[in-house]
Amino acid sequence: MQQTLEMFFAGKLLRVPAYQRDYAWERPHVDDLWDDIREAINLGTPHYVGTFILAQTPTPNLFDLVDGQQRLTTITMLLHALVEHLPANPDLEVLRIVTREKYLRDAAGNARLSLLGDNQTFFVDVLAGKAPAPATRSQKRLADAFTHVNELVSGIALKDAATVKNWIEQITKLNVMQFIEQNEGNAIRIFGTVNDRGRPLATIEKLKCFLIYASSKYLEGALDGVLNERFGRVFRAYDRIKDTGQLGVRLVGQSRFNEDTVLRYHFLAYPADFHNWGITADAILQDVLKPTLSKAATAGATPADRTTLRDFVDDYSEDLACFFESLSSLLARADRESRLFKIFTSLELSASLYPLAVRLHMRGILDQVMPGKTATFLDALETTDLRVYKTRGTNPEKDVAQLAAEARTISAEDIATRLGAFVQRFMADDLFRFRLRDNVYENNEGARFVLLEWEEEARRKAKAPGLKIDELKQLRDAEPTIDHVLAQECTFAFRGRGFHDSEGYVGQIHRFGNLTLVEKRINSSAQKKTPEQKASEDNLYKASAYASSRQLGVAIGGSIADGIPFGAPHVEARTTEIVDFCLSRWPAW
Repeated sequence: MQQTLEMFFAGKLLRVPAYQRDYAWERPHVDDLWDDIREAINLGTPHYVGTFILAQTPTPNLFDLVDGQQRLTTITMLLHALVEHLPANPDLEVLRIVTREKYLRDAAGNARLSLLGDNQTFFVDVLAGKAPAPATRSQKRLADAFTHVNELVSGIALKDAATVKNWIEQITKLNVMQFIEQNEGNAIRIFGTVNDRGRPLATIEKLKCFLIYASSKYLEGALDGVLNERFGRVFRAYDRIKDTGQLGVRLVGQSRFNEDTVLRYHFLAYPADFHNWGITADAILQDVLKPTLSKAATAGATPADRTTLRDFVDDYSEDLACFFESLSSLLARADRESRLFKIFTSLELSASLYPLAVRLHMRGILDQVMPGKTATFLDALETTDLRVYKTRGTNPEKDVAQLAAEARTISAEDIATRLGAFVQRFMADDLFRFRLRDNVYENNEGARFVLLEWEEEARRKAKAPGLKIDELKQLRDAEPTIDHVLAQECTFAFRGRGFHDSEGYVGQIHRFGNLTLVEKRINSSAQKKTPEQKASEDNLYKASAYASSRQLGVAIGGSIADGIPFGAPHVEARTTEIVDFCLSRWPAW
């Protein structure tokens, strides 16, 4: 039914239900809504701002806002800002009181619109001008949107009180379409076919709608409540995952990494008849989950079929929520623990291993020693990634996807055995040694991680403590860069350094023996300089926070004292030393 915003609000209290996502609008979305309202005011014509889908709750006049949260939250901000910008004029006091009571708080002090959980307290404080510190991405967006709304309203308030008054009156006359469903499952099903303005529904939101609809229609709503709660957990966990952006996990920070990415990772770690690493989130819903549930949704379904449906939906949804939460927990640990910090930000764990890593974390065995071994499962994942995915540069998706799917139920011993066989198949010791002795700078994505662990080894040899999390973050902020001891672009004579010709020189300079980790500023200053200039004359290596580079500078200085410039023999000897370290540090099992 189409009506004005004033009619829509009349007598209602609205709340955002647990299965909804948090506030997600950013400034461009606010600008779009503002421009539409301004155009309607300037033209003096009614303006339609969209459809609101509500679900009736057991409490009279209390409705769950199934669709329209983003628009209604922003309109609430806008009305609040306009009221606050009304001059202290007795003639405007009635408008101020009526607007607050109709759209912000009723006569009993109840919020007309209540957001999710802690967001409501935060929202109230934001509107009150208390400037609370945001704890989540959603709260940051709420605060930023309200700041922007105030900026926009301040612009029109500079004109006169009549302009502000006119905006309030015109906003309350905006046209909306309202659907009220007595059955929440049906309301959510409708939501699944409607997109909130400015942001298409993600597949995981469609999945939520589909599962709740299935519960409502075929299970008499038996799982409606738990599904609401679990998808609420999913969306909150995802917000925490994306909040780890400052951690520096490149995979998570990419724009294409979203809720559907995690949905796909979970599917690969969930026992099912069909697994394919290349499957899309939409295919999971359309080609796998819907057909799985179709039998129990037919007219001839038996009670046993309905029990099967209930058991599957119950198990799948809980496992999905736990998977999101476990990934969030794992990344939170990486922000506190140096080992995981290095794996996620320096090694940059392969996306193919995320499903297995999270499943092992969910089982509580990620940090456990593998049965009959001396290494932990985390050691095994790190070794697998460095050897197979980074050093060999291949991505055998099927094998790992199958193991991730079965890792929920098979024994820890079986997981360890299959991971070991996987490493031996794709990167046994001889091949690992051969690849490490070659051009690792251009052909090994794990080179920087190896050098970071070589740094840890340098500290151990110097009887110094290993890198703590704060030091790792400081080094990250200084932008760790691989420096070629012998410059890639040679501007000095190399024949006295053990190289017969330029081809021989180029063939050696990308090996581990000629590489070291330094800060970006040092690498920039070291361009085209000789090893001796870097080590002694300009003291670049000695100024580095990396002990391995400082030790290298001392070694080069010692060679200078002996009249032996850094050259091919040094590259060979140092390469052998680092390769032997790698075989010891990341052994096959």
